[in-house]
Amino acid sequence: LIIDEIETSLHPQWQKEFISLFIELIESIKTDCKNIQLIMAGHSPFIVSDLPKGNIIFLKNSKQVSGIEKKETFGANIHTLLADSFFVEGGLMGEFAKDKIQSIIKYHENIGKKEISEAEKVEYKTKKQKEFWQIQSIIGDDYLKQVIKNHLIEIEKIVLGNDEAKKEEVKRLKAQIELL
Repeated sequence: LIIDEIETSLHPQWQKEFISLFIELIESIKTDCKNIQLIMAGHSPFIVSDLPKGNIIFLKNSKQVSGIEKKETFGANIHTLLADSFFVEGGLMGEFAKDKIQSIIKYHENIGKKEISEAEKVEYKTKKQKEFWQIQSIIGDDYLKQVIKNHLIEIEKIVLGNDEAKKEEVKRLKAQIELL
């Protein structure tokens, strides 16, 4: 049997269950054939996690790759499989989100290297502050969310000074209390 990219139309939960269900199906309809060979092509880390690495041919740019022999695939974490087996580079986050988050880190790096002008303070208060805190508030990873919060607190200390930065933090905490 040859199946090409079966996962493209399947919900991730079904991708996760595909190999198990497919083997059940094959076993239930097995005839006098002693062996059935299954050849599949795809991009689903869920399916790869159900297969031993010895049964997988990894391709990159249409060429077989053997450099990932040290990594097992069977039962592996899908995030690890995405990064290693599917050659996903630059982390496992969308580029748009990554760029927005990186803009905060770069701003912090740049602002810490120079004297802050009054115009830069005004620009931060009127534009960047709200934008940066909005980005931080919607980050889904708790660790990254805290790291970016730490950057923003340090940015405010640099741009606004310690006293003003503390006032801003008190405002944010009061707003959080109101939400609760």
